[in-house]
Amino acid sequence: MYDKKETNISYKYLKTIISKLNEPIVIIGGWAVYLTVNKNYKKEFGINYIGSRDIDLGFNTIKSIKETCQILEENGFKLISFRYLKEINYETGKELTKEEAKTIPIYNIFSMYIDILISDANPKIKNEIGFMPADEPMIGMVFKDKTHRQELKEFNRKLWLPSPSLLLAIKLKSVINRSKDHKRIKDYCDIVAICLYSGTDMNNLISFIKENTSSKDILKLRDILNQEELKQVSDVLQIDINIINKVFSRLT
Repeated sequence: MYDKKETNISYKYLKTIISKLNEPIVIIGGWAVYLTVNKNYKKEFGINYIGSRDIDLGFNTIKSIKETCQILEENGFKLISFRYLKEINYETGKELTKEEAKTIPIYNIFSMYIDILISDANPKIKNEIGFMPADEPMIGMVFKDKTHRQELKEFNRKLWLPSPSLLLAIKLKSVINRSKDHKRIKDYCDIVAICLYSGTDMNNLISFIKENTSSKDILKLRDILNQEELKQVSDVLQIDINIINKVFSRLT
């Protein structure tokens, strides 16, 4: 689904940046799904699960965001809105300066983004750090209650990921707000992968969703589902379309 060269670059920077951040490091989004499901998915299909092109980091304090932003800027990332960007030569993998990027065709530039998300988007934050991070209230559960997080050692660092149930809830919230593009297909893939390969019983996942996702959002998910997109999910994941339909039928 995603170009392997791009996800390899993203994975490389995931390891690099994680090695420099203060522990525990909270990862959400696509790489959190990858770290959650890859072992079981690879066991069944003999290949790794889909990587991510972006890196999503979660925070609950202004201090931790400030420290991370300083580290990102020291490592050549530049702030664009609430995201940090580094431009990479697609062919060579070389980091590009601003001047170099102007001389290279846009199709040969991979934009490597790191997104900064916070559990409580207090208006004071912008005054403190100069920008407003993306707001994801569910991240707060990762920090407040260990039953809502996975703790693992990866790249010799202490990582916290949302629990599979919480990760699924975050993904459901995300997908209903996507336009019809590759990111929506990726969200669908992640939802299916969490349900089938996270190692958590689907009955438990559904119980959590019922308690933490509004009926309005579930209805919206039901409304946007269509067989054309789910067929793409089937092709990407190598999973029979009937199984994928069953997953979404149970969720909705």
